[in-house]
Amino acid sequence: MADFRMKLVMLAGAAALAAGMAQAQPLSCTAATANTSGLIRAESNDDQVGDVTVSCTGGAAGSAAATVALQVTMVPGVTITSATLGSGNAAKSETLAGPTANFATAVNGSVSGNTVTFSNIAVGALLANQTTTLTITNIKIQASSIAGASGTYTAVNEQIFVSGTNVNSNVLTANNVAFVTNGLTGVKASGPNNAVSNNAICNQITGANMNFTVAFAENFANAFKIQGSTNANTTLGSWFTNNSETGYAVTAPASNQATSGTRIAITFANVPSNVNVYVPLTLTDSVGGTGTMKLVTSATGAQVLATAAATSGNNPPPGQNGQVSISNGTGTAVY
Repeated sequence: MADFRMKLVMLAGAAALAAGMAQAQPLSCTAATANTSGLIRAESNDDQVGDVTVSCTGGAAGSAAATVALQVTMVPGVTITSATLGSGNAAKSETLAGPTANFATAVNGSVSGNTVTFSNIAVGALLANQTTTLTITNIKIQASSIAGASGTYTAVNEQIFVSGTNVNSNVLTANNVAFVTNGLTGVKASGPNNAVSNNAICNQITGANMNFTVAFAENFANAFKIQGSTNANTTLGSWFTNNSETGYAVTAPASNQATSGTRIAITFANVPSNVNVYVPLTLTDSVGGTGTMKLVTSATGAQVLATAAATSGNNPPPGQNGQVSISNGTGTAVY
């Protein structure tokens, strides 16, 4: 009788142990898939790479809820330049990661160099073999620092270290999130009618006549961004419009909107003394005729439109031209 009771207790203990093991089985994240349409600009310091989804699968019925951490490292090691929104204690990176099906619970990342870390992403308890996905978005990089980007297509990947509470630690490598190449092409400077502009000594240069032209174009579709646009390489970019969230109560201000359009700098060198350089205030797309660029006062910082130069006095330009500031024979016009 004593032997029977001992066996019964041992069997009950084994059953309890097996049940405990089923409840404690952790979440496994095994795949990372990049969503990218391809190209970002080698001239850019803050172009956005494609979103990445991480696939995670539950272990067994009654498994404990998981809290996931994602450490994302750019390969090659390029600096992450995603903006910091807000100030003081409310300041947060615009980088985001969260459950794809319920992005309202997304968390903001912590950026350090070429790495961004997302901590405490809440994932509910999953049933046996149930799969959920996490989406990583709003990562922007300093593409201009990637060696060999000029004239080539340099792949950018994300290496992702997955860890957390009730999560199996694992290292995942996403497919290409972007390819870096030149965004600007076809730069050509010439005189009127595409001829070389030669100004003979002692011949008068009049402000009323065009003296030169500069032609340039984008190297791939949408290389020139417009103010307020989102990045076409992302699945979540369209969720953030008008610098605020639409339909999702994200925990911090989040916007991947462009605060200014693409700026083109045209530099003039060896300008003789007592020579004024004027350029149009507005450029119109010579191919489609729909896009415009405005002359602004600086290549960086706030976008401030340039004012028209005076049309009176000695040898003035025609209307709607701005004057380029020349110092030591050099000046720059920025559109």
